[in-house]
Amino acid sequence: MKKWLCLFFSFFLTLPVQAEAQLSKAVWIRPYLKDATENKVKEVFDNVQGLGAKNVYLETFWGGQTIFPSKQFPQRFPGVDLLETYRKEAKTRGMKLYSWIHSNDFGKAYADRFPEDLALDGFGKTSQATEPHSWMVSPALPQVRERLANLAYELCQRSDGVILDYIRYPVRIKGDDVDESPDPRNFWGYNPKQLIKFFLENPEYDSEEYRSFLASGQADPSKKEEYLGVWKDWNAYQVEELIQRIRRSVILPKKLGISFFPNYYFHINDSRLQESKKWFSYFDLLSPMCYSYYLDRFPGPFGDYNIDRELGIVEEGLLDQKRKPPVMASLTEDPPGTPLHARFHHRIFREQIAYLRGRMLDLAYPNLKGIAYFSYGWLFPESEKNRKTPERESR
Repeated sequence: MKKWLCLFFSFFLTLPVQAEAQLSKAVWIRPYLKDATENKVKEVFDNVQGLGAKNVYLETFWGGQTIFPSKQFPQRFPGVDLLETYRKEAKTRGMKLYSWIHSNDFGKAYADRFPEDLALDGFGKTSQATEPHSWMVSPALPQVRERLANLAYELCQRSDGVILDYIRYPVRIKGDDVDESPDPRNFWGYNPKQLIKFFLENPEYDSEEYRSFLASGQADPSKKEEYLGVWKDWNAYQVEELIQRIRRSVILPKKLGISFFPNYYFHINDSRLQESKKWFSYFDLLSPMCYSYYLDRFPGPFGDYNIDRELGIVEEGLLDQKRKPPVMASLTEDPPGTPLHARFHHRIFREQIAYLRGRMLDLAYPNLKGIAYFSYGWLFPESEKNRKTPERESR
């Protein structure tokens, strides 16, 4: 009996140590010109290491521009290789550096030059209609896939891997939440070339009745669910095919990661079509954006919006996978300056982390290996402010 009691208490005494060992840390960073020209990069890394983080998620491609000389997209700061600045500093400190990219947003200059590549909804609108300041392209187009695959290949030569963000379609909001209307026009498959591809790959639906459904949202009630399901599934698969193409461009031991919204699965008919649970096997790292406002169950007007439910969805998706990529939950708190009367407030980081550690002790998330802070600028607002050159570094 004494031996069994010793084993019992020994097991529970080791749990906090195991949980702490699992909890590696990363920080999401947007780089600025001063990081290179005024050597502010050392300040950034000092602050990151002060948090105990050993991984940097560096925003490398956004608004259709890179922070390094690329053959695929224009450079944000010509003549200054910010990726190399960060790579050298990370190597000096023995840290991992991952290139974070806004995958399907190619920026305004690209949109002006190649409007035929943009994602379109059934009302003829671009992503600007629902996500201002975005210019999202169609993931179904070969030229889009090749550009992103080639960009990922370039980045793998210069960092420890690539994390795909915005690997989805635009979101559509109704009121304060996702629009769940079963209207095919809410989805973003109406780029003319994408639409042609749909009918070529689904000839059984190339009929006047189905085309009328896509154009108006009206159909025989007995067929509406089938028609919408086919439309959604096919468009979602275009994103999966894009991921497959990018995957082939990433050579081991470099990593391919994904940043995604688990709360996609809180909804039906979510226009993002980010079917992440079907994609986990393509990735070496999962970074679910656990940005829910709550830690408690069923706390507010939109149901159970909490981190536990979000990570539960990720674990559910990994349950039957042979490959189980490590999960680095991305957490956030309010940006500096958020007014006290704002309708929603994120819980502060220390509450979120304490909550996750407790759930890890319950063995609730077997694949959770760490957390990623979003973002550096919200954690260190003075440093962020001092690094910016406002006239050059707007979005």
